[in-house]
Amino acid sequence: MTSHDPAEFLRLLAPHVVAELRPPPDLQRFTRNTAVIGAYVEAAVRQLIRRQVSPLHVATGAVIDQANTPGDPKLPQLDTIIWGSSPVPAVFRVGEFALVPRSSSFGVLEIKASAYDPADLDRRLSEEFIRQVTADPASGEPAEMVAGLGVICLRKKTQSQTAVDAMKCAERVIVLFEEQDDDTIQPRPKDIYRLVNFLGKLRLRGRLHEGMVEINLTLLDG
Repeated sequence: MTSHDPAEFLRLLAPHVVAELRPPPDLQRFTRNTAVIGAYVEAAVRQLIRRQVSPLHVATGAVIDQANTPGDPKLPQLDTIIWGSSPVPAVFRVGEFALVPRSSSFGVLEIKASAYDPADLDRRLSEEFIRQVTADPASGEPAEMVAGLGVICLRKKTQSQTAVDAMKCAERVIVLFEEQDDDTIQPRPKDIYRLVNFLGKLRLRGRLHEGMVEINLTLLDG
């Protein structure tokens, strides 16, 4: 019996790996507003992330660090923070909100309903910015580990920005669904798997950091 072609198998599997992300047909009976549909996918992405990164936690809020200015009025608000309880848990945690110590922040995602404001997305995915809001590499952590990713849930057919394409080529941004000329919405299997792989690497980061980072108690002497 002939087995699956590996590439075809992956394409066949992709929509079902993230089945909850596909806007249900019944939703379009109420609205074809791509902003509303994109918001649905955005909420579904957060749900997927929580399932994929468990036992790590998912929050929106901010990352705090000793390098921050006390009372900083410009502390960046972050869309999605993947964090663990080691070396210390998040503080001021309520609902989906949390302030996460940088040493416990293992990755951040910027989730956009559609491909709007690519300049802001590019800034928030810069190596410098990601380094400021995620933990330093742990011993044994792969050198190519990336701790930040942009997720565009639904790219409208009118959104063809060069900046987004450049970030996609650099694998800093993924696009999960694209609106076609006939108004249908099609999944992008390769980007779906990139999200799955990224979340798997964040789980690895969490394991590598577990118990390996200690609080410097000598700072409290005297």
